[in-house]
Amino acid sequence: MGGFARRSDVPARPPGHRNKETPLNDGTDIEIAQGDDDFIRFQAVKKSYPGGVDVIANLDLSVRKGEFMTLLGPSGSGKSTLLMMLAGFEKPTAGTIVVGGRDFTHMPPNKRNIGVVFQDYALFPHMTVAENVGYALRARRVPRDQQVEKVNAALSLVRLEGYGHRRPSELSGGQRQRVALARALVFDPDLVLMDEPLSALDRQLRDHMQIELKRLHEKLGLTVLFVTHDQAEALTMSDRVVVLNDGAIEQVGKPEDVYHRSGSFFVATFIGETNVIEATLDEIAEGKGSVRLPNGVRLTCQVSGGMVPGQGVKLLVRPEHVCVEARQSSTETGHFDTLPGRVEERIFYGDHLRLTIATSGGGSLVAKIEQHATDQKYEIGADVGIRFLPDYVRAYPLEEGAT
Repeated sequence: MGGFARRSDVPARPPGHRNKETPLNDGTDIEIAQGDDDFIRFQAVKKSYPGGVDVIANLDLSVRKGEFMTLLGPSGSGKSTLLMMLAGFEKPTAGTIVVGGRDFTHMPPNKRNIGVVFQDYALFPHMTVAENVGYALRARRVPRDQQVEKVNAALSLVRLEGYGHRRPSELSGGQRQRVALARALVFDPDLVLMDEPLSALDRQLRDHMQIELKRLHEKLGLTVLFVTHDQAEALTMSDRVVVLNDGAIEQVGKPEDVYHRSGSFFVATFIGETNVIEATLDEIAEGKGSVRLPNGVRLTCQVSGGMVPGQGVKLLVRPEHVCVEARQSSTETGHFDTLPGRVEERIFYGDHLRLTIATSGGGSLVAKIEQHATDQKYEIGADVGIRFLPDYVRAYPLEEGAT
């Protein structure tokens, strides 16, 4: 192998969802019909442990060939379990897992041709970098001359030329992570699984590795399933994000859709920072709602199907969508859709200000103000008016946000 060939991409389509139990297969390596866009398919997959604890509950998910998909969720949401079942290190209690038309449900891990990158790198300390990278090739009895060629190509791909003779102890954290990645790529896997591979790195190095992983994904056309609890990683790197909660899928979508058009209260509050405001829904027209806050201020927001006038709602608005304007005094009323407030905390971040603003009724909101967008200083104690961008204010049923 003189290098790595790019894998062909397939036009995108939304994943199908089915909710019926599928019996376990007998592990035979057989071809299974699936949609043209489906490279990986979890069908009615369930994972339970002794005592009746369901980690994954009847889950359906499709991954397209060449896609970078991230499984995002809090600890215990089932994301790593899903990854380990795909790798063959865990077995589903029910359902089927199909990759490239082949039934992977009970196939041994060594027959799956999957590259795996773990959080702790899992490098052999007594081996050199080249020996670590070539381990899978030796296990596959690849001829020696081809091993050398493939190892050199993999190290070049992750920009570690000339490091083959070193031991892992002689490398930085970022370099060890690149060795682990080269080892996962050296045998031309059908897909690559990554289980929180960047969590042990410092922030600057983590940001750099995100760029490197995206570069490799785009260059090689890899199919990648990436696990993280870091929302920024998921939004930065993914073609699509799967948000998991208690073993079930909350939402599947492009990063911008998951962030700006969250499908549930959980997704909206889990991904990124958000303000939560209780209100009453007064009117609905063409997908937009008019809501009334307890102090009488009226706002326009986005509403979902099934909501009715008169019901209590929780409004979610992200700090960057909060508009702050100066007021002359705390008694100035301003516009009908302006909420009066007072700055109680001010933090300078260089490119923006982060303001915590106390509102009438004892609540508070957070706003992010871009430095180039205003010449206002917004000092602590300043009276301000707060307005919201209607397209980015979303209403959710009050009971959905209950804890």
